[in-house]
Amino acid sequence: MFTTLLIFCLLFLKTSNVYCALLDNGVKNVAVRGRVTCNGLPLKNVQVLLSDQEQIDEAKTDWNGYFQLTSKTSKTAPNVMFYHSCNNGKSRCQRRFTKNIPVSTGSITPINYDFGMIELSAKRPDEINDCSRRKRK
Repeated sequence: MFTTLLIFCLLFLKTSNVYCALLDNGVKNVAVRGRVTCNGLPLKNVQVLLSDQEQIDEAKTDWNGYFQLTSKTSKTAPNVMFYHSCNNGKSRCQRRFTKNIPVSTGSITPINYDFGMIELSAKRPDEINDCSRRKRK
């Protein structure tokens, strides 16, 4: 029975660009990218974490403020956390905020999301100062 279902999914549904939910093991590929700036200028070395209640990937922005993360997740609502020091004065703590990755409910397709440009200079309502990742002098 499963073999018949597998053949049906592979032959019929693949030709119509529809994914077969019965073959989905709940694990999705996730890819996010974007660029961060501080007062309009690219900000390098911003720590960016991809999370689904657990950290699943981490990167720092390059010299031009770009980041890209890829991983796999079985959760339906992954998010990205940003740790930065833009307009943070002499504080040794970093500013942290989280952006959710928009995902359609029940979607079984891979998640590819481009945040575009994110300006970090303004304080966000959900932002906190996180001293667990202190800046080096």
